[in-house]
Amino acid sequence: MATRGTYAKGRAKQGEILDAALALTARKGFKETSIQEIADEVGLSQPGVLYHFPNRDSLFIEVLRRHDRDALATSRWAGLGTAAGREHRDVAGFGQELAALMRANAATPGLVEIYSYMALAAGDATHEAHGFFAERREMVRREYADALRRMQEIGLLPAEVDAEAIALALHALADGLQLLWLSEPELDMGAAIIGFLQALGPTPGLSVDGPDGG
Repeated sequence: MATRGTYAKGRAKQGEILDAALALTARKGFKETSIQEIADEVGLSQPGVLYHFPNRDSLFIEVLRRHDRDALATSRWAGLGTAAGREHRDVAGFGQELAALMRANAATPGLVEIYSYMALAAGDATHEAHGFFAERREMVRREYADALRRMQEIGLLPAEVDAEAIALALHALADGLQLLWLSEPELDMGAAIIGFLQALGPTPGLSVDGPDGG
């Protein structure tokens, strides 16, 4: 029991550290946020923070990994390619939820900045972000392609359209929008996602404001 309690406390402290890292990034910016400042926020020494995360980059990667994990846990369209997914998820819902996710990212101070910096660092095969983004790319494009194939199955997208190619373009659009948003914070990333999906073909229920118009 003591071991389980210690583990739970460790997980809780890790959550505090990740929350502090995100909050400090929102206030100070990604490059200006140090391990020492994060440690001060959570009442630890710098070695105390590094006990949980081996270095600064691994800490910020975990911020992103936790965000993805939380988003998937509440997603209605993740796993669209499975039989159960096809039965319970509609195409318009996919578009609306993806747009809502982009808007939620913009509404989470610091998150897009962390993502953009780490996405750039991932281009270096020796960087810790490289593996995380490689796995993430595979997952994201698979989910997008599954949704697009569902559109084809129910006649909302021409059969000759290459779902994999469009999934790649949609992924690139989402990442590119987040980079643009850093210098154009008034940009509605969700509306741009909806516009892209609408250009592929008529999709009933898919609108910039959502299915209920608000």
